[in-house]
Amino acid sequence: NVMMIVLERLEQLKKKHSKILQELLMDILRALSSPNPDICKKVLDVAMALVTNKNVADVVTTLKREVAKTTQESSDSSEDKGKVYRNMLIQAIHGCAVRFPDVAESVVHTLMDFLSSDGGMQVIIFVRAIVERYPALRPAILTKLINTLDEVTNNNVMCVCLWILGEYCETSETVKDAFDSVTEQLGEAPYVVQADDKKAQEKAAAEAAKGPKMVTKNVVLADGTYATQTIYSEAKTPAVTDKTPHLRKMIIAGDIFLGAIISSSLTKMCLRAPDVNLDPVSVKEMTVKSLLAMCGIVKMAEVTVSAQKSSLADCSERVTLCCRALLDPKASALLKKT
Repeated sequence: NVMMIVLERLEQLKKKHSKILQELLMDILRALSSPNPDICKKVLDVAMALVTNKNVADVVTTLKREVAKTTQESSDSSEDKGKVYRNMLIQAIHGCAVRFPDVAESVVHTLMDFLSSDGGMQVIIFVRAIVERYPALRPAILTKLINTLDEVTNNNVMCVCLWILGEYCETSETVKDAFDSVTEQLGEAPYVVQADDKKAQEKAAAEAAKGPKMVTKNVVLADGTYATQTIYSEAKTPAVTDKTPHLRKMIIAGDIFLGAIISSSLTKMCLRAPDVNLDPVSVKEMTVKSLLAMCGIVKMAEVTVSAQKSSLADCSERVTLCCRALLDPKASALLKKT
């Protein structure tokens, strides 16, 4: 491929003539329009080594525009490229934000719109790194994360989101908003499929498995002759009315590890609440809600058959420690010191 040969030659030239190539960086980035993911990866590898304080803003703007394009190409023939390409772009933006703090704020909010996409794990790892490295950006990022939590559909991404909220919510507003958002989406116990819901799901699955029905009958045509007519009838697909939040669905599905993360995050928020000047009534209400949720999570882990059943003992032990931290004043005091 001619384009690949040119890129390899540019990679060799940057060792001796990097300043010249830095002026041509935006022209090099035009090669990202190629439908070949290997070429795009090579372009990004060459470009990231040429980014400086002078051109980083233009480079990030171009990368953000390319990320936005990947969502518009989902219905095109380049869909397969889009998934891989989006992850490469997110990694490139992550690298720019770590090396040049001035652009971190401008990209993190844009990328957080892709938490529900197939590149959500790359995005949340980037967000975690930015929150840890730049404390000044935490309030805005945490607010954005709280507002977009209900859009997360991946269990692993949800785990990291909840860990970030439990670890870095340090003001009364963020603690209260994060706690309310998590408990609202988690809902009240029990976190198991009810008998009526289970029967409805089984009935719908049975209807879908039957497939279309075939009906054959004789009809009289316009010229008076007889003919055989075959009709295929399919059951009407019921309208989707399930408005259950994604977090509750994940717990009901038997994600024991996520349940342990929820327990830990809620406990951290409750222990931090008195230190951020939340009133005692609100703190007690948060504690009671957390304890009820944790009891429901343990019950779910006991009765649900899932691939994570082996984690039941660890989950129960961790939730027990969380409950003790909330109920035992001595334990709470010791945890706050650490």
